[in-house]
Amino acid sequence: MGSTLACWLALSVLLKHKCRVLALDLPNQRSLHTQPTPKGGGIVIVGMVILTSMSLMLCVSGMDGIFVALGISALGFGALGWWDDHRSLRIRSKLLVEFAVGVIVVWLIDLPRELQFSGLAISVLLPFLVVLMALLWIMWMANLYNFMDGVDGLVASQAIFSSIVIAGWFLFYGDFGMALFCLALAGAGIGFLILNWYPARVFLGDVGSLTLGVFFALLALHGVAKYQMPVSAFLLLYGLFLFDATVTLGRRCLTGERWWEAHATHFYQRAVRSGVGHARVSILALLGSGCLAVLGTLDMLGTGPEMLWFPLGLVLVMLMMVGVRRLEQRAILQ
Repeated sequence: MGSTLACWLALSVLLKHKCRVLALDLPNQRSLHTQPTPKGGGIVIVGMVILTSMSLMLCVSGMDGIFVALGISALGFGALGWWDDHRSLRIRSKLLVEFAVGVIVVWLIDLPRELQFSGLAISVLLPFLVVLMALLWIMWMANLYNFMDGVDGLVASQAIFSSIVIAGWFLFYGDFGMALFCLALAGAGIGFLILNWYPARVFLGDVGSLTLGVFFALLALHGVAKYQMPVSAFLLLYGLFLFDATVTLGRRCLTGERWWEAHATHFYQRAVRSGVGHARVSILALLGSGCLAVLGTLDMLGTGPEMLWFPLGLVLVMLMMVGVRRLEQRAILQ
């Protein structure tokens, strides 16, 4: 509750005084909004995460590595995103900074030696391979959330929901420190969402979307390394964003498009352009993520036929994307 109020008040002050901390997002042919709107409001979430990480590092023993990593990732990726919001950096420069910060973060945290996937145990024999996979995971999640930030309330609502679910997972293992971090992150997201829900008065910007992606990458790495949580459970929880961004990027690469440039071909963008409003897209995405979270939780608890939950989640996400395609066809016929 405190993080919600703090983020809402801080963001309200920034908007009221038109502070230069926020940049101005001007609509273009690829945008889903029609009015110039301040962006970079995710900086209040970044600030809250830094304060929360510092506080928990002092209060919770034996957890310095992950909280320092969360704080450094907030500083590094947050600064990169803020600069990109104001100066539009080249993709090479962004990736280079992301790689450098990612290396530091991976060095700070514990990495898994064995991966659990849908009831199967997969041993990782080469430590270098684990480091490389963790680094690529962090960079992909950061950019994935950045790609998916285009509809009012979508990323913020998904971040709140995922934080609450992961808090429950950590509580199951008795990790109250990480559960508190997740709840503080959810609270900060709620404070931001109040001003980001349709019609949005402020956008996350790269400063918010990049850092949120890194946070969820690190939460997954910590859960997998320390408690042997199934990788498949996190893939299910993040499934909507992972599937949309990965399939869209893959399609653009195969067709020879410049994948790093702004576009409007993500499934969520196509849904809005087919006549589904911003708020409805965000709500439907939450419902889909709710179903995926149930499957992920069953997988995490080892309940029932463990090998069944991930394929079921994959089928569910594919059906949702087929639904978007049908909406497009209906919109064309009308």
